[in-house]
Amino acid sequence: MQKKAKKYEAKIIHLTSNPNSSIAQLADVIVQFESPSKSSQKFTSIQPMTTIFEQGLLIFHDVLALRLMEEKNLTMTDLKKRHANLE
Repeated sequence: MQKKAKKYEAKIIHLTSNPNSSIAQLADVIVQFESPSKSSQKFTSIQPMTTIFEQGLLIFHDVLALRLMEEKNLTMTDLKKRHANLE
């Protein structure tokens, strides 16, 4: 998918705990999350497997959404109008 995106000159932002992965090498921007992973055990946690990484992703995207809301002057009401409900 990344190679196809590059073919169309898309910018790739890769969120990872391993900046040396083959996918990361194709990225224009790498956001590294320091967390236990298969490739790195710099620190350990009582949480299983990649839980810290996944929690980091949730927080990162919440902060990103809040910053975009602020930048674009959007309210929660504005977001609700655009929210897709596929249930």
